Amino acid sequence: MHDLYAFIVDLYIGLAGCVKAYDDLATEFINARGEKRTAVIEKARLSQEKLDNPADRYSATVYIKLMERILEKGSEYIDTELQRVEKLLTGKMNPAKQQELKIRMSILSSFKMARDRDEL
Repeated sequence: MHDLYAFIVDLYIGLAGCVKAYDDLATEFINARGEKRTAVIEKARLSQEKLDNPADRYSATVYIKLMERILEKGSEYIDTELQRVEKLLTGKMNPAKQQELKIRMSILSSFKMARDRDEL
């Protein structure tokens, strides 16, 4: 029973475009205050340099940009950006752009979940 519990606790099911290490950094960023947030962004940049997979590198770029915007505009940016991206996804666009927006939406959801847990 203990092995099953350990498996479930350690199980990570990320949304499309999400990277576990960066979901963890998103949570760390949301929980941090002041200068510690800047340190998390720097940690994310350093970690991105070590990524070999182009898709993970792209996702890392999105995580970092979102962290910078949240630092600049506050955590309410998460909700505003989610609404903006949802609206964009209802329009016509090429499949590559649609995929980029879906990845952005998934990553924003990671930040939202981390923020909502932090507020509890």
